[in-house]
Amino acid sequence: MKLLPFDETLLPALSELDRELYSEVLYDPDVVEDSVCFVGSDEGKLLAAGCMIRAASFLAGGDENGIRHLDIRCRADFSDPEGIPAFDMLLSELTALFRKRKDEAPFSSVVLRTFCKGADRMACGFFENRGFAPKKRMLHMKKSLVDDRAVDTEGIEELDLTQEAVMDEYMRVNKEAFGIPDSRTDMLYRVLYRGARVFGIFRDGMLRSAVTIWRVSDTCLATENVFTARDDRHQGLATRLLSYVTDIAEEKGFREAVLNVYEEDTEAVMLYEKLGYRQEYVLLEMHGR
Repeated sequence: MKLLPFDETLLPALSELDRELYSEVLYDPDVVEDSVCFVGSDEGKLLAAGCMIRAASFLAGGDENGIRHLDIRCRADFSDPEGIPAFDMLLSELTALFRKRKDEAPFSSVVLRTFCKGADRMACGFFENRGFAPKKRMLHMKKSLVDDRAVDTEGIEELDLTQEAVMDEYMRVNKEAFGIPDSRTDMLYRVLYRGARVFGIFRDGMLRSAVTIWRVSDTCLATENVFTARDDRHQGLATRLLSYVTDIAEEKGFREAVLNVYEEDTEAVMLYEKLGYRQEYVLLEMHGR
């Protein structure tokens, strides 16, 4: 078993290992340069792969606490007897690359971040052994799609984020709602390469609320990046949007919708529960030391 540098001949094997990571490595401009690495068996089989990705807080210059995050992506073939040691070797290499970059260009506010299922003690243990510690809890919520009721579609439009003016308006309201805007390049990546669609509610020609959807599987749709402009909250706009997109999803054969929300965002959690979403499991946001 050995570390392997990035090599395009390994991309077909990466696609088989994890299609999402394959797409990010090829197309996501927020992947940190020279951070993609592989672990292979002595016989040449790909056992594990990973990289670092600039989070929205990194690109925005810091979150509300001034911290910038680099997200770590790690995947391994745990069906192979060498999958566990390969994952450990990969994680060791990625954390070493992170420390090397910090030493070369010190940024005291930059933190390496990952997300693990709280119930997956093996995965959490890997990261804890490498100096990671839990910081926040995120709820993964799921809703079964049923034809509930008619949806008020007034003002709802699909946004074409490939148009600069539309993207500018989306980012303006997104920043107003969250404080830290989503990554512009990540949103384009999701639209162009992940098949994401963005829907919004407009009033007087201005965007007031938005939601992004993309296919997770043949039966499951992600409903993420839900936000409403501050002055337009508590008017049911997000409720209308989520009802609209899940209604479209149900018509196209999807059977469930999922989303992630921080547990501390109690207002959002209550909204999603009202719409029929239920907690499926907890994700731990873990930071490297």
